Amino acid sequence: DEMGRAIHELAVPEREALKLAYQRWQELGEHLVATQERTTEQFSTLPLPTGPGHANLGAAHSRVVYIAPCPVLEEGAVNAGRDWGQLQTQYLSMHRGITFMDDFLKPAAAEALLAFAQESTIWHDVKNGYLGSYQQDGFSSPLFLQVAHELRELLPDILKDHELTQAWGYKYPKNNAGIKIHADAAAVNVNFWLVPDACNLQPGTGGLVVYGLEADSSMSFAEFNLQPRKFYVEKMTMRGVEKTVIPYRANRVVIFHSNLYHETASFHFKEEYKCYRINFTFLFGRRASDSNR
Repeated sequence: DEMGRAIHELAVPEREALKLAYQRWQELGEHLVATQERTTEQFSTLPLPTGPGHANLGAAHSRVVYIAPCPVLEEGAVNAGRDWGQLQTQYLSMHRGITFMDDFLKPAAAEALLAFAQESTIWHDVKNGYLGSYQQDGFSSPLFLQVAHELRELLPDILKDHELTQAWGYKYPKNNAGIKIHADAAAVNVNFWLVPDACNLQPGTGGLVVYGLEADSSMSFAEFNLQPRKFYVEKMTMRGVEKTVIPYRANRVVIFHSNLYHETASFHFKEEYKCYRINFTFLFGRRASDSNR
């Protein structure tokens, strides 16, 4: 078909990226049709892809056709029954904090956020083997903001001076195609996972690796994130840097200082749409305004 011929004529990197985007849109359309056909009011004249040919794919591509409902929950979103005081104490006891907690969200909140990420057509940033969506692209909702607000109330000594500055999600259709070593231009990172543990074919893996190496404060964001892997490995070896490996677990939240280098751990999930690994990320504060927290 015309789409196939156009893809074939592209250079290899562009061809692979477009093929990935095309395939993901087909899978998302099939997933939505399998659950229930629906569109948002503002896009009610634009049908979701149906049938083997997905004739409407071109019209829907890179558009926010549907956003799954994700309203504020009156009963609260974050599991306030966990020992947040102990988590906060542990984080602040370190020069640059790293900590995590299980049973992060209440079940209703976890279910709604996962449905939002799996059903909303907001995944328009095609990376090398994974997809990205950001706050400005639609990766936001009243429930997201509720979670961020409740976190700031539960962790006042970590987050009280830091507003939510960015939120994003990454979806991984390909195994072991995670994000490489990098640091973020913020004060505190909050990462959490919601895809069921049954999707993880190698329990005890698939999470996050956080290194005890900080990005140089004299370097720009591009400079401290665009070095070859050898650059970071040599620095860590020379300084005897330790690493913290946090395995994947559904409804686990990981909180760490944004200036610490980190990367996605090796992972192997079931190759089906509802099992694609997804990480949710909040960034609080800005790197320049950070203190010793």
